[in-house]
Amino acid sequence: MNTHTPIPLRPDPAALREAALRSLAHAAIDTARSVHDRFAKTGWPDDHVAKLITRSAVTQTTLADTQALQQVGLQFVSALVPVSAAAAVIASSLKLSFDGNARIGVPSLTLPHAIWLGEGQSIPAMQGLTTPGTLVDPYKAAMIVTLTGEMIRGSNAEAMVRQALIENAGPTLDAAMFSVDAAGPGVRPAGILRGIPPLPPSSAAAPFDAMVVDIGNIAASLAPASGASQPILIAAPRQAVSLAMSAPRDMWPMLMANLPDKMVIGVVPAALATVIEPPRIEASSGPMLQMDDQPSADPMSGPTISLFQSDEVGLRFILPASWSLRSPSGVAWIEATNW
Repeated sequence: MNTHTPIPLRPDPAALREAALRSLAHAAIDTARSVHDRFAKTGWPDDHVAKLITRSAVTQTTLADTQALQQVGLQFVSALVPVSAAAAVIASSLKLSFDGNARIGVPSLTLPHAIWLGEGQSIPAMQGLTTPGTLVDPYKAAMIVTLTGEMIRGSNAEAMVRQALIENAGPTLDAAMFSVDAAGPGVRPAGILRGIPPLPPSSAAAPFDAMVVDIGNIAASLAPASGASQPILIAAPRQAVSLAMSAPRDMWPMLMANLPDKMVIGVVPAALATVIEPPRIEASSGPMLQMDDQPSADPMSGPTISLFQSDEVGLRFILPASWSLRSPSGVAWIEATNW
């Protein structure tokens, strides 16, 4: 008699990312449309998650709802992977949650190595060592996108809003993560290059030889932390192309980011502790919006537009995102390669 073992159904990561993006776009469009008609009905009555994103803050949220919202934030970041190297690092990092806390402490745990034993020999009991580790503080990335009335009412609204969210959020994460900037208290996390001195570039005359030496030095520097997860190489456009054309296909994942020319970064994602929380979406057609990517406290000091007069809606998107490097061995970089 033949027996068949059933194959368990597994979630499709691509489908999860697509569902998260779709719900975010639906929530954004419904929010924007409600600015002109606060009694407007949702265009997607079957999208339960979109309703959770736009629901009133006083409405009770169940445990299942909280989990669904958390997945939206994580899947949104995963959807940015094709356009954001930082998103790829976050997707493979140690993911945590604040759970209402103002700060998270991530202790470091050092475990002794296992030993080899013969048959019948006693297994020794060993004690690990816990030391104070990384502190993760809450931060958020935010942007405002203006949409015309025709955009939010048209049949292409979902595609355009989704693309706007991706194109704005991806570069924002990359610029903040791959920097040497210090943390801005209450504003932004420190760049993961902060406090990590760059490795000296190879002086080999042949570009390929210099590339081999530089990547080898990055690998050696990451070795103490590389057991946690597979390292990722992030490079400036020219260096990313050189790596893609020269390196074996089964080497580490290699990603391109908008880095200064000749910069290459190696990261062990599990050496980062990250927190991604559900995004918040709000809209307004207020009388004035300061059109500046670095707005000042004085709204009259820069170029402004009247959203009401131009039949536009300002869509505010806020993504709570935080990270902290757990080990300095998790990052190695070269800022002036010779290839």
